[in-house]
Amino acid sequence: MVSEVSITLDGVTTTTITYSDGSTEVTKTAAASDGSSQGAQTYNAQGTTSTAASSSASASAASKA
Repeated sequence: MVSEVSITLDGVTTTTITYSDGSTEVTKTAAASDGSSQGAQTYNAQGTTSTAASSSASASAASKA
């Protein structure tokens, strides 16, 4: 099973993908100042996590079995 959650807060979108083996992949994308996707910066990190984080920001989640 693969779970993907994206949260946008203050113009930065954080996407977390969790795999069935417990590993995670995190991508952070900052929108360009003019609102377009051009010039946006993307940061990637990969590792494992044992705790779930919660946020008051709006989030969309999709799960695939």
